[in-house]
Amino acid sequence: MVGAICLLFFLSSIAALLFETLWFVQASLAFGNSVWASALVLAGFVDGLGVGNAAALKARAISAGFLDAFPEASLWTGAGLDWMLVGIKPPLRTTPTKAIDRLWADPVMKAKLDALLLYGPAQLGAAFITDGTRLRDWIGAAPPFTDDRSKRLASRDTDIRPDFSLSVVFRNSPASAEDFNHREMIRHCLPEPSRQAALKQFPRQTAIDAIPANTYTLNLVPYLHRHLDDPDAVNAIFCMLKSATHDIWAIVAANQGKSPFDEWGFNTMALLVLTNGDFSQADRWLANTQLSAPSVYLPFRIYFHPRLGIDFPRAAGAAS
Repeated sequence: MVGAICLLFFLSSIAALLFETLWFVQASLAFGNSVWASALVLAGFVDGLGVGNAAALKARAISAGFLDAFPEASLWTGAGLDWMLVGIKPPLRTTPTKAIDRLWADPVMKAKLDALLLYGPAQLGAAFITDGTRLRDWIGAAPPFTDDRSKRLASRDTDIRPDFSLSVVFRNSPASAEDFNHREMIRHCLPEPSRQAALKQFPRQTAIDAIPANTYTLNLVPYLHRHLDDPDAVNAIFCMLKSATHDIWAIVAANQGKSPFDEWGFNTMALLVLTNGDFSQADRWLANTQLSAPSVYLPFRIYFHPRLGIDFPRAAGAAS
């Protein structure tokens, strides 16, 4: 997802520079507006946020350095725990609609974007997290990172316990929608029709973000992303787990390819068919479980309904 968003900026005649792991590394530079994008991989920014296993100090310092260089910056999310910073150097230039449409008009590019759950410009809305103002509030007085030795920011005395609640705070979709709606950078990068369509994605993302907001589920984040590469399966597990202890063993069994073994078989079967890419069958299984626990299973059904060609408002209305 991170790479796709970087590619979107690149192909929209915006110069791109990737930021990998721990510091700025030049990966590509095109033409048009100058953009620096940072692929915030698990070993770098996300790890520093406490979603992984390091202190937030590192993430604050790296972000402060980025914002010093690019005051017009924003934070975006991708698949799993991959996040990135995007900054634009003035002057800002409006991206024409045809430049965005070309991304999905190319069959090869469209297939790659579809595989990353980006079915059109509107999907970008769900990837936007926050702008520079909220980032600066979070950074506070942290000194900016100015070299390539990030390990100095985390000594043996540093508290490296995970702080998953921090990622939940950042994934505040209502606040993200407000930022997205008023960002000058967004208005230049996305044509108005695409921007308006993207705004409609935030209600779906709000439902998805509600899943890991459960403190019990948050404790499983590192395990899930360490053992599962499929973001669909990870989100399915978030949804199926909720706070039922016995579901942990159901997930373990599913991960080992075993069959359901208790009355919660609907949950396990939904996960199994989902990991095999059978979204229609997964939806049928979840529809059965949803009869007794709609608040638990609705968010994930909303998540992959677009892959089944189901409109979000109609799906939500039917479930209620």
